[in-house]
Amino acid sequence: MTSRPPEERASRGDDHVEKRCYSCKYWRPHVHYPFIGYCDLHGRLTMEDYSCDKWEELKINDHEFYWCSTCKTRIIGEEAIRLREKGHRVHRGAYIDPDIREELYSVF
Repeated sequence: MTSRPPEERASRGDDHVEKRCYSCKYWRPHVHYPFIGYCDLHGRLTMEDYSCDKWEELKINDHEFYWCSTCKTRIIGEEAIRLREKGHRVHRGAYIDPDIREELYSVF
């Protein structure tokens, strides 16, 4: 299925986890613009508050690395669990736009 716009968002499930892109295991937020990200499942960019029928919760393993979009840093599983309990957004990784060099050149 494709991602749905915000007006068709999936609601909270019985487990009280919001089933939106930002909390899905397939979604990786943009390094500099965390409100957009890349969906590994659908192979395209989506907004953080979109959702789809393929949503799955991210399971954190103790000895793997993750990306905290709140802190904008790479973290290990044990720290990811603690930060997520504090309300931080933890993801499998971050999305680095291949055209980011165009933004860099425009600065100079």
